Amino acid sequence: MARQKVHRVFLDANVIFSAAWKEKNEIATLWQMAVVHLVTSDYVVEEVRRNLREPEQVARLEKLLAPLEILTLDLGVSLLPPVMLPGKDIPVLLGAVQAKAEILLTGDKRHFGHLFGRQVQGVLVLPPAMLMAHLRTK
Repeated sequence: MARQKVHRVFLDANVIFSAAWKEKNEIATLWQMAVVHLVTSDYVVEEVRRNLREPEQVARLEKLLAPLEILTLDLGVSLLPPVMLPGKDIPVLLGAVQAKAEILLTGDKRHFGHLFGRQVQGVLVLPPAMLMAHLRTK
């Protein structure tokens, strides 16, 4: 029997935030999937930490962070060619590229929506629903 491919998935802050926000959140099921290797950056983690305030949410966040691969973002590198994104979102895409992720998972439709389903520097940008559908068809 063939082994399933493991997808290297970079998580944006809104994905981690959603998983930590309430118990038994559907997006948190990603953490149990054997077909994904979850990655994020210190930049993203700091954004999530700034926005979670309830002690039980912070506790869930710490449990969610434990198995993640968290890279230190090199902000001295830029995206080539430049991508149309607000300044605060460029480090997210840059992190996915630096992590050599196959997929950038983000729920930020406003800023990343124009990139959904497209590859940028080898990274496929997907919202959670598209990723779940993609994984179910594999």
